[in-house]
Amino acid sequence: MNNVYQLLYEVIAAQENITAESDVLFLNSAGDMADKSENTTYYQPFKPLSQSDVLPNILPEYDHVIICGTKHVKETQYYLSVGLQDLKNKGHIVIAADNKENGKRLEKWLQDIGINSIKFSAHKAQCLVGQKPQDLNTELLQEWSDAGRIQKNSAGFYAQPGLFSWEKSDAASKLLIEAIPLSLKGNVADFGCGYGFISASVVQKHDKIKSIHGYDADARALDCFQRNLKEAAFEDVETFWCDLGQPYKTKQLYDVILMNPPFHEGRKDKPDLGIAFIKNASKSLRKKGVLWMVANKHLPYEQTLNSEFFKIEKIVEKDGFKIFRAEK
Repeated sequence: MNNVYQLLYEVIAAQENITAESDVLFLNSAGDMADKSENTTYYQPFKPLSQSDVLPNILPEYDHVIICGTKHVKETQYYLSVGLQDLKNKGHIVIAADNKENGKRLEKWLQDIGINSIKFSAHKAQCLVGQKPQDLNTELLQEWSDAGRIQKNSAGFYAQPGLFSWEKSDAASKLLIEAIPLSLKGNVADFGCGYGFISASVVQKHDKIKSIHGYDADARALDCFQRNLKEAAFEDVETFWCDLGQPYKTKQLYDVILMNPPFHEGRKDKPDLGIAFIKNASKSLRKKGVLWMVANKHLPYEQTLNSEFFKIEKIVEKDGFKIFRAEK
């Protein structure tokens, strides 16, 4: 349990008004933390932290809303706007964040929207508890809602604050697209697809692609992926909400897998994520299937690629990135 969830757990446990009969909405949850309530809706779009195979429907009129804030300002403010919209008048809101990830801003944000709060500080995090008043700054809440929802970014792709490189296309993905020759065909998977920049770009360049499937740990990214492939006028699309950082078996074998795998967990490099992606890709390709992969040049993926694939080529090393073509 990280420091924010630890503080949230302690504060929630001390709230006598959160009972077994309370209807609770927990946004960006991690596990069964609101243990005083049997009627909690857990919303967690990030698969490794989710205890469900589907995202729940968020209903109006909750007695309490609990929010774990993130490092992204617009994402956390969006959660606040959603939570307060679905909170009953005089219902309680509990929100926490790491001191280095908007924790020190929470008190002012609540003041700005008209909520007086009690502050708890521990574990290098802040937690605020307040009651929803009759009068809120609805104009500001609407601004936060509009800024945090799915929208088109500067490159014209649907994305959402909180997703990787949501505001503009990242350099590594651009380099991968440029490096792939005009020969992709068959059934294609995009591992760690994000909002679909790579897939939406390649289907416009490669007209022999039959189908394209997006795999990602963030359910919000998959929503954007579907929208962007529809914009690209490509019809045979399917998405899978999954954690490719763990062993994973796809329903079918692919001719091609594309990927720009994540390599961070929090602020730390975690090359094990990319290694897991490579192993899952190897299991998911048919014989003579091809993996196209881009990675930061300092990451140690060569040994895993060589152990998992028959033929490895480094196609390009440029601008701090390296691109591999690996044949099964």
